[in-house]
Amino acid sequence: MADATDLARLRVLVVDDRRDSQLFLESLLRQRGAERYAVTHASTATEALAHAGQAQFDVCLLDYMLGDTTGPELLAELHRLDDHLPVILVSGVVGHREGMEAAGSGAVDFLLKERLDAETLERAIRYAIARAEDLRALQASEERFRLLAENSTDLIAQLAPDLAITYASPAARTVAGSEPESLLGRPFLSLVHPDDHAPFADAQAALLAGAGSLALPHRLRRADGRVRWVETVLRAVTDLDGSMLELHASTRDITDRAQLEQQLHQVARLEAVGRLAGGLAHEYNNLLTAILGATDLVLDRLPAGSPAAEDARTVRRAAEEAARLTAQLLAFGRRQHLQPRTLDLNAFLHDLAGILPRLLGEDIELKLLPGEGLWPVRVDRSQLEQVVLGLAAHARDAMPDGGRLLVETHNAELTPEFCTTHVGARPGPHVLLALTDTGAGMPGDVAARIFEPFARDGESEGGGGLGLAAIYGIMKQSGGNIWVYSEPGHGTTFKLYLPRGSEAPAAEAPGPAAAPAGRGTILLVEDEPLVRRVAERVLEARGYTVLAAGSPAEARALMAGAEAPVDLLITDVIMPGENGAQLAESLRAAHPGLRVLFISGYTANALPDAVSRAEQAFLQKPFRPDALAERVRQLLEHPA
Repeated sequence: MADATDLARLRVLVVDDRRDSQLFLESLLRQRGAERYAVTHASTATEALAHAGQAQFDVCLLDYMLGDTTGPELLAELHRLDDHLPVILVSGVVGHREGMEAAGSGAVDFLLKERLDAETLERAIRYAIARAEDLRALQASEERFRLLAENSTDLIAQLAPDLAITYASPAARTVAGSEPESLLGRPFLSLVHPDDHAPFADAQAALLAGAGSLALPHRLRRADGRVRWVETVLRAVTDLDGSMLELHASTRDITDRAQLEQQLHQVARLEAVGRLAGGLAHEYNNLLTAILGATDLVLDRLPAGSPAAEDARTVRRAAEEAARLTAQLLAFGRRQHLQPRTLDLNAFLHDLAGILPRLLGEDIELKLLPGEGLWPVRVDRSQLEQVVLGLAAHARDAMPDGGRLLVETHNAELTPEFCTTHVGARPGPHVLLALTDTGAGMPGDVAARIFEPFARDGESEGGGGLGLAAIYGIMKQSGGNIWVYSEPGHGTTFKLYLPRGSEAPAAEAPGPAAAPAGRGTILLVEDEPLVRRVAERVLEARGYTVLAAGSPAEARALMAGAEAPVDLLITDVIMPGENGAQLAESLRAAHPGLRVLFISGYTANALPDAVSRAEQAFLQKPFRPDALAERVRQLLEHPA
């Protein structure tokens, strides 16, 4: 069809059963320019339909009364061949009834021959063609909307001003679990969780006030009863006066995104609490080192059966319990001193098979399902044992009336898709260790906070301590991940993923020998006076000469004035100003053979590289006097 504004060579079909009328209409068109129109005549309906079926016309001038039919009847037939053909009805005499019939027949315009001139006819043709173009554009737009709505994964709906649904796209089946037809007439709020209704009332008011569109995250209740997180974007359609005609709603399921955001918030929260816990543990470890060391020194001077000795042992037991708690704080804060080695998880679980039944009790069945061809992992064995025993104890507490604990292993290849929905996971080969109990389970909001310190899980009568928080920290510091899956009434599964190791499992190392009396000069640098005094007394009691300093500057002065060569530097790592690693580096530059033992309430993994590389030259606070003496003996007798 020619452009509406360019009438050159417009193809006009003139349908009239009278030859003089045909020539009259053609003459009017030629008055506006003979070269601008290509006119085809038809005297009957049959002839007109034949021409319309063989060629395309820009406009049709149709007589109202034909010999074998009427203009409106033929118009319907013509539109079956080309529904975009603009038709103008032309008649000699017409009454009110005929005019109404013409208006309802689909004609673009209605003209009386007796009042018709060339200018009027051309103006009517221009209008008819322009209107046909507008109609074609509208239909194309509606078709694009239909295709968009029917193929979108979002639920697209049209709503009345009172939020009644007047249209719902096919995605209603996947988003809402309902057939689109079943939603028609229902309030949109019937899909919204009752606790989330209020924002929609506010949104209506905002849209009426002129807001273009609003996005509302909320919960949606599916037909099957499940609740999903969605985001609905509302847009208002108004008339020229600003009155709301309808609302367009686009609802997208964001459950996976919401869960990922929840994981990110949880990880950030645990990171913040972990940093706080690690810092507190460092300070407490300094105090506990002094308490434990001083208590042992007191016990060495008291008669074994005296009341004072019993009091001192009570102090020591309390300090040891406090040290256990600070160790859990360090584990949660990922500041444990780990000694990773390559392990076969199946062999590891076999070794625990004798302990777990006693831990679980007679009413709980233990079932081990070791995977075949299991890859090795590199992890601290004692820490992993703490993890497994801690999770087993949690399972026991969740099954007070008995049940079953299933422990299984198998290889797992973590895909990029898995990692996008599990914060902290890294793609690649891993070994999965899963523990599943048949306990009461827990709701999602409880499971989301299960690894926070002192969180109560609702499953067990106990809980609320640092156990699961420490397990989380151990797994993270070991390069692995732990996730919990639980539903009320369906038990709980803890899944632990450890990266695949590259070495074969090593044989067990022999235990340390007893620490005999020592000889040599030791430079002790510790800014905490209580710890410095206890360590000095412990070492002097073992026969060592001790030069005790409270700062790096004082240590350099003692080193320079020492009567005998210094055999070993024992230094705290975190001190005001210069740290222990920097002090050791500068002293070793002047004394290349100097051996160093780092001590700290933090762990080697959380300290400078110079410390973390010295696996055999680090002692974590709080330490017992025997442990300090043994580590000093090892360094002086077998320097690495």
